Amino acid sequence: MSEKRQQREKWIEVVEEYEGSGLTQAQFVAQRGVALSTLQSWLRRRRAQRTGGVRLLPVEVVPTASPVRTDREASAPLEVELPSGVRLAVAPGTDVKYVAQLVEALRSC
Repeated sequence: MSEKRQQREKWIEVVEEYEGSGLTQAQFVAQRGVALSTLQSWLRRRRAQRTGGVRLLPVEVVPTASPVRTDREASAPLEVELPSGVRLAVAPGTDVKYVAQLVEALRSC
């Protein structure tokens, strides 16, 4: 078996252990002695694999009273409301991939 395949299988086991542990990510990595960023990377890979890649979420566009945006409105944060009722305000210009990862992380909490 190749070293790359062994590494992948090891991390799949670590991710499955984390998911069944009931611990927070911080608690789990402290106990296992692994890097938080590495665990998060493998969690994203496994979740994407399970869901078939990128997941699309329903979006409701609410029209504003005025079609012309003022400077204040143009700098207003984008608000995302999750089905759980959690609201997330995101500054204009925030990286879309980051927002998607953040929404996914909040959905799985």
